[in-house]
Amino acid sequence: LMTPLISQSVCFCAFLLFGNRTSSTEKGTSANYSANALNQYSSILSEANGLLSSPSKLEGGDRGGAVVRACVSNSASSGNFFPLYDSDGNQTLIRTGTGTWSVSYNAESRPITWTNSATQTVVTMSYDSQGRRSEKRVTVAGTTTLRERLLAVCEN
Repeated sequence: LMTPLISQSVCFCAFLLFGNRTSSTEKGTSANYSANALNQYSSILSEANGLLSSPSKLEGGDRGGAVVRACVSNSASSGNFFPLYDSDGNQTLIRTGTGTWSVSYNAESRPITWTNSATQTVVTMSYDSQGRRSEKRVTVAGTTTLRERLLAVCEN
C-alpha cells in the first residue's frame, strides 16, 4: 500500500497497487472504500465518532454483467454512499461536493443528464459528431441559469 499526501496535508489517501482507493481522511473525516469484481466502487463507508458506520441493507444482483448495489439508506446524513451502475458499467449515482446526482448516459457512454433532486438542478450536455462536448445547460427549478456552447477549433 502507498499513502500519498494530497492537497497540503488536507487529504490522506491509501491506494492498492492497481489504483483503487482503499481509504481516505479529509478534514478529520475518514472513509473506507470497497470495490466489486468489476473494479467499481461498491461502497464508501464513513467513520463517525471513531466507529465505522455500516449500511442498513444492501440489495445486489447481476444485471447485464454488471454488479449493481443499492442501499436503503444512501443519504448524505448517514455519511455512507453506495454508488449505482448501469449495465454498461457507467456510474449512475454519484456524490460530489455539490450533492448526490443521478446521471444518464447516451449510447456512447457519455453523460448527457445530471439530476440533483435536492437542489432541483438538472445539467444537460450535448456532443458533436466526433464526441466532443458542444453544449452544457444548467436548469434550476425549471429556469435555465447557464447555457454554454463550446466550439471546436481545428487547425490544419
